[in-house]
Amino acid sequence: MASALLRFRNPSVFQIIDRHAYRAMYGSKFPVYTSMPRKKKISVYFDYIDELIRLCCQKKVRFEAIDRVLYQFDKDTNGKLSDG
Repeated sequence: MASALLRFRNPSVFQIIDRHAYRAMYGSKFPVYTSMPRKKKISVYFDYIDELIRLCCQKKVRFEAIDRVLYQFDKDTNGKLSDG
């Protein structure tokens, strides 16, 4: 939720991190959960942003669009998210 607010405020700097986009980027389950320490959540988010910047440069995709591209790619490629 916080990443959505950040993106709304400044989409050229912040992007939404969600389970689909994360899985598309890393090929693994989203590692953030409610009881995780705040510092760890922040670290995961900014590591993700750094990777998004690299991916955008490699693939020549606008940073402002990459979260939606990853989300749709994951849904099309991997389908539904599992709970477990």
